[in-house]
Amino acid sequence: SSYSEGNVSLTARNYRNSKSLTGNQVTNAMNSSIKPLLIPSENFWVEDGFGSSPHASDSLIEQPEASDLPVGEWFSRFFHNKPHTNYSVKDSCIGVAVVSVMKEKNGHQTFYRALLRSADITTGVYLPSSHLGTKLRKWSKQTVLKNLFQQLHPMLAFKSFAKNINVSPELLLDFEDLELTKINNQKFFKWGVLYWREGNVTEEDMLCNNSTSKEFEDFLELMGQKIALRGWKNYNGGLDTKYDGTGSHSLYSRFDESEVMFHVSTLLPFTPRSSQQVERKRHIGNDVVVIVFKESNAPYIISTVASQFTHIVVVVSVDKEFSKEDKTVYRCSLCVQNGVPSFGEPLPPNGRFFDKNVFRDFLFRKLIMAERAAVRAP
Repeated sequence: SSYSEGNVSLTARNYRNSKSLTGNQVTNAMNSSIKPLLIPSENFWVEDGFGSSPHASDSLIEQPEASDLPVGEWFSRFFHNKPHTNYSVKDSCIGVAVVSVMKEKNGHQTFYRALLRSADITTGVYLPSSHLGTKLRKWSKQTVLKNLFQQLHPMLAFKSFAKNINVSPELLLDFEDLELTKINNQKFFKWGVLYWREGNVTEEDMLCNNSTSKEFEDFLELMGQKIALRGWKNYNGGLDTKYDGTGSHSLYSRFDESEVMFHVSTLLPFTPRSSQQVERKRHIGNDVVVIVFKESNAPYIISTVASQFTHIVVVVSVDKEFSKEDKTVYRCSLCVQNGVPSFGEPLPPNGRFFDKNVFRDFLFRKLIMAERAAVRAP
């Protein structure tokens, strides 16, 4: 809220403090009168059309080989034909699951690599043993494994798993191939949409917005069609289609062979006298991709909304300098969580789109590829 419209040096300083941005972006921010749409945190890399966008690999966590490969491909790269132990469980909070664990030496440090796979979840961790012990000087292997499993999934209990020497490596490789095929063939997507109007500062401000502007409504119309949820037969994105429990209407679209349901904050149920708006946050906070439609003059600060599930934040704004009464020009920037590999074609210069239909097609293609990339991230 302390940002002033002409303070380009403040913008450049914020950019410089982000470890994820390139020198070209900092220089362009300092020399350009074009204000960035967002201010990133150090846990994200940015694509904004200012010079060369950084590659995801420039901003990955610095662990030896841990993040240079999508986790969905870890087994063939790191585990196959190498000493490791498989643990399995038939009845857990995530159903049937297999965890592969191996210990690695890197210099003077010992690291543990673990890969969890179930029907719906594939995730991995690569951590030094010092992060998996206790405050005691010595700790048992059981303690390390217990903490390792907790890092993979907070609801997993190591004691419910059994060491399984009968798991075929070839079967796990087949599972990897099937998983990658499933990711590449994903056809159903749910994306969050937040409305950041002038005067909004906090997450609560955005979630409490009920009235909208013509610009925001025009953007929603460009993205999809407003549909009645009750009796809806197509993809519902987790929304209630029987009793209007998640609102009476939503935004839906088809793109090529894909279906997208948008979780639009202003269409989700509003709870009077509640600043938290739990129902709205419950849906949008669980979306991998979130679009922020920005009307405020201040750049959007990525840390405004905290969610462990959101990997890609897209900030969209009407470029009033180039828009006319009969023609809307959009600008957009993307902020992507570290570990997500780069995806899709790059943004045009300054992230500016002079044709709204070109912008729509670009955004759908980009975000479909973004979600697929995020699913494969560590």
